Amino acid sequence: MAIGQNIHQPPPAPVPQTNSQTWVHPPNTFDGSNLEDLRTFLLQCQIMFNSYPQQYSSHTAKVCFAISYLKKAALEWFKQGIIEDDPRLVPAWKLSWPEFINELRTYFGPANPTGVAKLELRHLTVPNWQSIWYASTHWHQEWCGAKQPYASNSMMASPTTSKTA
Repeated sequence: MAIGQNIHQPPPAPVPQTNSQTWVHPPNTFDGSNLEDLRTFLLQCQIMFNSYPQQYSSHTAKVCFAISYLKKAALEWFKQGIIEDDPRLVPAWKLSWPEFINELRTYFGPANPTGVAKLELRHLTVPNWQSIWYASTHWHQEWCGAKQPYASNSMMASPTTSKTA
């Protein structure tokens, strides 16, 4: 190894063994700084494993591949387990892809993915109702030839008009 060469460079993506296989883009590196990147990283790894099943038939091969695309805090987290040679002290994640994923999610994923999804749903905004009314009226007039698409539904009448008793 040459002096100054980065030993944490990810290996090159596998070369397809036959012309019938498609080249798959390797995963982006994951550094643990953006929790939302973890899901994409794991998806990209799984695409690689599915594309080259012979090369990634074992859990260890999958873990080693994924670790080679970690950097910064994420790589630091797994460093001791990577270096450990004593079989009695080797962490479970080093030999098991599901355990490795669990470890990644525990330390670098959202603390509560369900809660995060619910929070994101709560912050969705509904566009201006007048714009929706205009667009639906215009579309209905254009394609159906009708003047008032929801005339019988007081909820969908123009938001600028009010129902008086």
